[in-house]
Amino acid sequence: MFAVGPGGDGVFRWDGTDAAGWTRIGDGAKRLHSGPAGLFATGTDDRLYRYEGRPGRWTLISEPGSDFAVSGAHVFRLAADRQSVTVWDGHGTSWTTIGGPAVRLYGGEPGLFATNPEAGWIFRYAGRPFAWDRVGTAGASFALTDRHLYGLTPERALVNRWLSDDPSAPWPPWTYAAGPAAELYGGPAGLFSTDPSRARLRVLTDSTNGRADQSWQDIGPAGAEVAVGREAVFVLTEDRSRILRWSADSGTWQHIGGPAQTLTAG
Repeated sequence: MFAVGPGGDGVFRWDGTDAAGWTRIGDGAKRLHSGPAGLFATGTDDRLYRYEGRPGRWTLISEPGSDFAVSGAHVFRLAADRQSVTVWDGHGTSWTTIGGPAVRLYGGEPGLFATNPEAGWIFRYAGRPFAWDRVGTAGASFALTDRHLYGLTPERALVNRWLSDDPSAPWPPWTYAAGPAAELYGGPAGLFSTDPSRARLRVLTDSTNGRADQSWQDIGPAGAEVAVGREAVFVLTEDRSRILRWSADSGTWQHIGGPAQTLTAG
């Protein structure tokens, strides 16, 4: 778990115990990005830096971009003018162009996805420059868990799951997953959402037998930010004064720190 202090002052790492267990690892940042490729921070100069594993050790890897995403061993950048998608070459500030214009990037264990500016359709990167597969139409929100891509319909009335492993699925290859939501959040711990009022946070209960078994379970207040980790979901309270952790195993909340400006689950 990583967080930026109030006003962007300091980057901190939680050691996984209690609210006192935080270590300062950086001077400041605007936004954090994390995944198997590591921890990255958008600095106060809007450039991207990579954490080298020791407090105070950060390396510049990118000029400003409008969006960044981490998927597997790679970090991706949407250009500041949103006219190209690039992937970091793994050294210095060298990047390779892999796609054209986009609106937003979504990175996670299922891969890298991007929405296009024309119709808002969502595409998946096929692993080769300029090779993208269209996987769905426009949505109000998208989220990735450890295995699946979920999309919230434009009117926010339904959440659907992409049938990535079913080559016989009709177009569009999506199936119903859950009812109305305001925003989606995903990660290895599962799929979470805010309710239509944006006041409550819910988790999608496990389902193996079809639509009747799928439902949202209310777990607590939504807060200002939500970050989904491998075994838990983290919430920055509405006033950004506290960071709370909800365990998927125990179903209980723990106060682990705060105040903070923003956070990410590593």
